[in-house]
Amino acid sequence: MDLESKEHLEAVRALQTAEDAYRSTDPGAARPYLERSLELDPGNSRAWELMGMMELLRGDIGAAVERMGSVRARDSAHTEAGKVISLASSQDWPRGNSALERMAALGALGQTFLSSGMMEASAVCFRALEVLTEPGWQVMSLLGLIYRQMDHLETSLGYYDKALDSGGPKDELLFDRALVLVGLGRLDEASEAFRRFSEGPKGSAQSWNDLGAVLEAQGRLDEALTAYNRAIDLDQDYYIALYSKGKLLQKLGSMAEARPVLQRALDLESRVFDINDVRSSKEPPEEGKVKVKQLMRRGPAKS
Repeated sequence: MDLESKEHLEAVRALQTAEDAYRSTDPGAARPYLERSLELDPGNSRAWELMGMMELLRGDIGAAVERMGSVRARDSAHTEAGKVISLASSQDWPRGNSALERMAALGALGQTFLSSGMMEASAVCFRALEVLTEPGWQVMSLLGLIYRQMDHLETSLGYYDKALDSGGPKDELLFDRALVLVGLGRLDEASEAFRRFSEGPKGSAQSWNDLGAVLEAQGRLDEALTAYNRAIDLDQDYYIALYSKGKLLQKLGSMAEARPVLQRALDLESRVFDINDVRSSKEPPEEGKVKVKQLMRRGPAKS
């Protein structure tokens, strides 16, 4: 392999390492790999785009916008650059360079990336706010949500704890935290949080079903059945709880009782469900079985 080919391969590897770091809980670790990649391949627009995200992480909005403008001029296909330039060109974009205006710009970009499902980019913006200021519970809650979506569950849990410590709404944040606990397999804690939420003023058919799903995963079948019944009492057309109850009745050997409940669920929603069981989202469904233990997914907690 000649020198040019070796340098190209090293540049590609450095960029891939940078991409991995960008998607991690320490996105700033991408910078030295980006610098090395660009040293070897200065024309790589994706590496320059990620360098723009590193400028955002430092809170240098002006440098980031300038960098993204150059990337966009070279190649209009880059998504992060497109979002930054589109928002920076809008009338709502803060034009000054004060700390408050930079914070407003980072918040606006973070929300834009979040609404587009670009979790890594959104995390960079909200992490930058941690450098500029002591953010409130709203930012901590958003980072909890983002890292939960990225499957960085321990980090997500830590941000929900910070949101609680910052005075955020306790019930909603404990509910969101419980979703993370399920992913971590800490079902005792999760079921207690779901029960507390469900028995409170914001309890719903969905939250009672969530509680039933976690209890069933723990083998607490009688309690799970009670929770499914509470869900159905609140919404007789909530087919997920109906289906969950019917399958549990089958598991308990009550076939005759299960049949009309399952039929009611299928009458309400006859499609093939594609819903993960709470025990593990990575387990393949059993052949011929339908998994309907859907956990309610809320957005970030609101004041």
